[in-house]
Amino acid sequence: MQNGVSLNGDVTNTRNHNIFIRCNNFISSTNNFVNYITDYPYPYVVQGCCWQFPCVAPSDWSAQGYLAYTESNTQTADDVGVFSMADGNRRTLVLKSAFTEVHAQFSPDGHWLAFTSNESGRDDVYVQSYPEPNIRRLVSSGGGAFPRWSPDGGELFYRASDGRLMRVPIRTITSSVELGAPIGTIRLVEPPARHLYPYDIARDGRILTLAPPTTGTPDVELTLRTNWAPSLKP
Repeated sequence: MQNGVSLNGDVTNTRNHNIFIRCNNFISSTNNFVNYITDYPYPYVVQGCCWQFPCVAPSDWSAQGYLAYTESNTQTADDVGVFSMADGNRRTLVLKSAFTEVHAQFSPDGHWLAFTSNESGRDDVYVQSYPEPNIRRLVSSGGGAFPRWSPDGGELFYRASDGRLMRVPIRTITSSVELGAPIGTIRLVEPPARHLYPYDIARDGRILTLAPPTTGTPDVELTLRTNWAPSLKP
């Protein structure tokens, strides 16, 4: 019993000590953004807490006030939607197909979406015009996922299939996209989950990464840093 709801379903051991319990019935939430998905058997209980993941997984906020998210369903796998509070909480699916689309990221000007899709038979990174999907280009070479825009919109980053963090020069104009050759940088760890990024880009362009250890298996150490915001200033 969790929060007064009987949990009936299978228990699957996953990496480390995490235990996921898949429920047979939808567990309602007080959050209307999640509640609108009904009769879908994918809420999970993770270490005693009930999460609606992966029904809805937010992926990015735009500077214009839009939220990009991934929505799972039984007909079309994972799709990308956009949620707008400015337009009366309107929700619109902008990437919907028989394939999986995840990791949607708005460009700084809000006119482009970078995302991951497996339509080629593997994960690749694409960029598409927004809100009208008139232009679409493949960004990654040899597979990739987890795209991020640089703060000025002049580069796209992604994690390649071999674990390297790649950076691609990109120039977007009204009717076309110009892409440069991907450049490999640091090697990243294996992402801990489908929607959890192993890196991020700061506003000043610095890169925060989860990098694998260089030698051996070090002891696990947790460092808590307080008052960190001033260090991000140029």
